[in-house]
Amino acid sequence: MAVFVTFGNQKGGAGKSTCTVLAAGALSQPPFSYRLAVVDIDRQQSIAARRAYDLQDFDGLLPYEVLSYNFATFEAKLEELDNRYQAVFIDVAGKLDKEAGHESEAARALAYTDLLLVPVPPGNFTVQSTVDYLEAALAIQEAKEAQGQALAIRAFRNLYRDHRLTGRALGRELEELRSLAGIELLKEPLRRYAIFEDTNTLETIYKPDSQEPAHRNFVRWLNEIHSIIQNL
Repeated sequence: MAVFVTFGNQKGGAGKSTCTVLAAGALSQPPFSYRLAVVDIDRQQSIAARRAYDLQDFDGLLPYEVLSYNFATFEAKLEELDNRYQAVFIDVAGKLDKEAGHESEAARALAYTDLLLVPVPPGNFTVQSTVDYLEAALAIQEAKEAQGQALAIRAFRNLYRDHRLTGRALGRELEELRSLAGIELLKEPLRRYAIFEDTNTLETIYKPDSQEPAHRNFVRWLNEIHSIIQNL
């Protein structure tokens, strides 16, 4: 059986697709070596487009598959995905329409998700947008629990700079979010490093022996996520 993972937030620019590629690239390669696929059902198809670009002049083994599906195809392939892979990352548009009775594709994807990871970048209006998203996600979590299924939810600071005023404010706001909504937070933020933003769909930046700050930050962040996946 596969673990289905979604990075989700309806705030644009939160880093959902970048975090998906970073995590998939690491978990599909040593020391983890998961049989892994990324299913790109976001209509922008940014991960599928990036994989096509990365494959130019590439002649080697792919670390993981990138599957470009529409939502109907994704639903039709669920059993196959579950049987074939150890982990499936779902890249989907973030908008959760509460007024539509949780029928948006993002909401429907969460019905199939085991772990929702919510990146929260600093910036005006980000936290309120995230709260709205989490309220809808918590309703889906409750509905899944009523059916004997589980949806684990974790939030984390993304594009983080602790010496910036916005970064410190974000830390305080997320602590309030944890106390108000009971949302668990990853201990390790994912900081703003160029190596993260310049990542591709073929390489891993998981280097546990590196002393480079970006690599050390990424290793701690990814290890937290891997621990959660193992305990689902």
